[in-house]
Amino acid sequence: MNLLAESFGDASLFILPDIGMKMAELERQSLSEEEKLEKKNLMMIDYSVKSERVHTVNQLLKAYARLKRMWNMC
Repeated sequence: MNLLAESFGDASLFILPDIGMKMAELERQSLSEEEKLEKKNLMMIDYSVKSERVHTVNQLLKAYARLKRMWNMC
């Protein structure tokens, strides 16, 4: 996945952040509740996108492995 992430120019393309730690850090900051909520929403969107990417690549790799096994059986 590193090669794929590097080709997009984003080393953290497939790295899921630790949401609990990020939320705790955000709570310690002196921001208004509105700013905190906005930042939390952005973090959740980022996590959701990255999680979906990881899932998609995982499913593609599974399908490739199954297809390769089928080819080897023939």
